[in-house]
Amino acid sequence: MIDLDPSIRGILAEVNSGGADSAYEQIRSFADYLLQVNPKVSLISRQDSQALLNNLIYDSLVIASLVKFDTDASLLDIGSGAGIPGLIQKIARPDLTLCSVDSNRRKIEFQRTAAIKLALSNCRFVCGRIEAAAVAPCDYATAKAFGSVSEICHLAAPHLKFGGILIMPRGSNETSTDQQPTADYRLIDRQEYNSGLTGQSTLLLFRCEARSVRPFVIDGH
Repeated sequence: MIDLDPSIRGILAEVNSGGADSAYEQIRSFADYLLQVNPKVSLISRQDSQALLNNLIYDSLVIASLVKFDTDASLLDIGSGAGIPGLIQKIARPDLTLCSVDSNRRKIEFQRTAAIKLALSNCRFVCGRIEAAAVAPCDYATAKAFGSVSEICHLAAPHLKFGGILIMPRGSNETSTDQQPTADYRLIDRQEYNSGLTGQSTLLLFRCEARSVRPFVIDGH
């Protein structure tokens, strides 16, 4: 069983004080399952994977503590990979409705199986590119580790409610010109935070001010 960093329990208490203990055990079960299948599915780097996974979990929870999701909000994780940060934030905040989108079928199947093992409700996993995904507009969307700010803004806009929040963690090495949104968004918060092994990062929060005209269909997958 993985040894989770002790700081994870503390940050969980900030995100959901009443459910921190049960969330801690669920996250540990998730981490154990990920490390079990990782040699076959390549969800995260196999080099020092326990330390890397601890860092990814910690980073996901720090972001959740900074965002302070509204109660019963819907969250879209774009390019979700192994389910980090979306599934980790869902575990920490069970009231969230999660929609996770990734073009890699094996990763989506891993997330779906993990959610079943953890008895998580109100989760939907979509295999495909976000440009073509049939996703109901959400209150929040998060996208990590791909594309420029303007590119991600463009991809997320059809899937955010009017006034919805786009959450973007960015590396400290990115210039200010890399952090400019499209005209459909307004920057509402910018915070520096310690993301663990990767050091100082920046969390950008943008409010979507475009009304989506893209039709969507819930396909049940």
